[in-house]
Order: sequence, then structure tokens, then C-alpha cells
Amino acid sequence: MRYQYPIVLIPEEEGGYSVIVPDLPGCVTQGDTAEDAFAMAKDAMAGWIEVTLEDQEEVPKPSTLEETARRLGEILDEIVDSTEDLERVMLAVVQVDIPRVAA
Repeated sequence: MRYQYPIVLIPEEEGGYSVIVPDLPGCVTQGDTAEDAFAMAKDAMAGWIEVTLEDQEEVPKPSTLEETARRLGEILDEIVDSTEDLERVMLAVVQVDIPRVAA
């Protein structure tokens, strides 16, 4: 099954990127480069979704990129220190394919 979720990439002062998947509670990761961060996001999302399906729980419906953009201040409220930092944040959509889990 194909899943597609918006992600938030946050450039870190010391280098690299932190990644949040707002629709998947607790799904966070990081990468040394933007490309690495995207790959890590796919891996984190796949693991989060697989565990949820194995536990026979419902996978949350993804927000649109526009909905995520409107909620960005709320999502990053405790993470980003200033408006300047908020302007450096990137939004993207990442897609993962998960095989169906037998019930």
C-alpha cells in the first residue's frame, strides 16, 4: 500500500536536518544532508506505519501540504526559536510503499 505524508525539515545550526512527520505522532529523525534527511524520513515513516499495521491500529489520514503549512507555527512552537529560524524550515511530501500486513 502507498502512503504519502508531508514532512517538515528543520536545518540545524550545527549542520544537518531534523525531520518531523506531523501526522505520525513521535515520528522524527535526522540526516546530515537534505538528501539523507529525506531517506531517513522514508525509513522512519515506513517503520512507524508497519508497527501500527502489525498492531492492527489505524494509520492516520495524511494532511495535505497546505494544511501542514497552515499549522506550521503550531507544529514548531516548541522547536524553532525565532521567526528567522521558521523561514529556513522546508516542507515536502514523502511517499513510502508498505506491503500489506496479514491480519
